[in-house]
Amino acid sequence: MRNERHRLTVAGVDIHVEAPKPVMHCLSRMLERVEPGGKSPSATQFVVDAGHHHQSALAAADALIAEVAQYVAAQLDTSVLQGAVVSQGDVTLALVGAPASAALLAAHLTARGWSLLAPRYAFLNFSSLTVLPFPTLMQVQATAMDRYPKAYRRAFEMSAWCSDGETLNFYAVDPAKAKPSFSWAQESRLSGLVLLDDEGDSAGTLTELEPHESDPIFGAPSSEMPLRRARLTFGPMVFTTTALVRWAERGS
Repeated sequence: MRNERHRLTVAGVDIHVEAPKPVMHCLSRMLERVEPGGKSPSATQFVVDAGHHHQSALAAADALIAEVAQYVAAQLDTSVLQGAVVSQGDVTLALVGAPASAALLAAHLTARGWSLLAPRYAFLNFSSLTVLPFPTLMQVQATAMDRYPKAYRRAFEMSAWCSDGETLNFYAVDPAKAKPSFSWAQESRLSGLVLLDDEGDSAGTLTELEPHESDPIFGAPSSEMPLRRARLTFGPMVFTTTALVRWAERGS
């Protein structure tokens, strides 16, 4: 099967991707919000070869996106921040935990007027706390659709989807299709880190981390670092989202 090509620019870094048609179909939809690239001779090329057939086209596309994220981070001398990043006003939060939980909470925040930098990967400079987006589209399993805001129904209907034989996956869910006033955010300065615990409780509980407590991203940050940190336990989404919004507003 002949490979197809796709050019993109991620956080200012030119990338050329080459992959079989089924994989490229997934990639092109997942990367719709990523800036197109030019024909730069210095662009780095990523190739998905015929060996991808041991995995689904969506899994191969996912793996390539993760590889691109690591490469771009190295070029920018940053680290890959795995999680959703959202912002409102001068508040920018990283939601770190299971990818499905981060995307779900980000969707509920966008329904309340927040902007999204990235649903899965972003690039973090630890010194300046600058965050650069990698605006791939959201992935949602059909079994989780009823936990999303009602406004997202239109986004699901317009998303590309595939089935692995057991689960239906919507892999190109665009928040802009759910809420016309939605906007993708650009480079921002991180002001808060939220660790997600989706085990669940009756209300949705947010607990601020003590200065001496470590976290998986920053360890135990110095007292001079202007970064708020909290742990959020999921309950019903309306309570969970409200708890986070109130915490964010207290620090703004």
